[in-house]
Amino acid sequence: MENKLLLKKNACTRTCILNILSLLSDSKDKRNDIIKRFVEEFKFISDLNESSKIFYTFLTFLRSSKIVKCKLGIFYFEKYLLVSDYEILFFDHDSFYKNQLVNNKVVLFDWIKPQHLEIELHPEYLNYVNSHIYDINTMFTPSEKLFQIIELSKIIYQFHGKDLCQGKFLPIFIYTLIYFQVKNLYHNLIYMQRYFTIPIQNCRSKCPHLENGSNEKCECTDNISSISFKEQKFYLLNLEAAICFIEKIDFSLLNVELEEYCRNLDSRVHRIDTSKQPKKISKEISFIDRAKFKAKSISYFVQDYIKKQFKK
Repeated sequence: MENKLLLKKNACTRTCILNILSLLSDSKDKRNDIIKRFVEEFKFISDLNESSKIFYTFLTFLRSSKIVKCKLGIFYFEKYLLVSDYEILFFDHDSFYKNQLVNNKVVLFDWIKPQHLEIELHPEYLNYVNSHIYDINTMFTPSEKLFQIIELSKIIYQFHGKDLCQGKFLPIFIYTLIYFQVKNLYHNLIYMQRYFTIPIQNCRSKCPHLENGSNEKCECTDNISSISFKEQKFYLLNLEAAICFIEKIDFSLLNVELEEYCRNLDSRVHRIDTSKQPKKISKEISFIDRAKFKAKSISYFVQDYIKKQFKK
């Protein structure tokens, strides 16, 4: 039987952990206070559009205040921000059930072949993906996850032609996600959208990364994309389109005989997840509702601080 497990990623190294801890160090600098307040209150912002705008504004502040120097600094900040219980992002009922639906579709349609999506794959393509791409569920930060999506897209173009049109690219992308049984696609998508970062300069020789950080480079930060902001959005849109297709996939969208379709689904229906919303999620929703008022103040707090400190 073919190995359909993507590469696993090693745990974060000591260098990265030390840089995260440097953000927690005591300081009289008010800029450290604003970081701590942001981290404490950002998790209460449940609206995806609102949270992405606020996160973008805050990263702009970090760059303008020179707290974060480069892409590696952004990576360390992401780690610091997400060390807390970021699963609060997924406590929304609709998100839970949509993610569950997409997961079940990935399981139910693991039998499809390239011909069912009317595509032709390079004979070495799947083996190459399996040996070069990590499962996004083993990655921690949005930057790392997005990097894997971008790398997978590059491999598709590498094996099937740089001039591959979107109509040919997307089915290959979809087939790859199903073939390797990548789970929690929807949760990963909203996670990346929520913490979508801003363009920032590459690290230079002896770059300080963070104002109080060390000058070392963590090996796990090789998974930081140098792709432009606009291109990153393009790759996220591809993932969103693929998830939309998987969510709606049925007989009408496949090139398959009805008998084969029914036989394969019947043999897999027992594997789908029919569990209800976990108690932990239901319990936390009331907590979020009570705390939502905090979300309204944080963006104003950041803007007011910038105005006072940098626009005198």
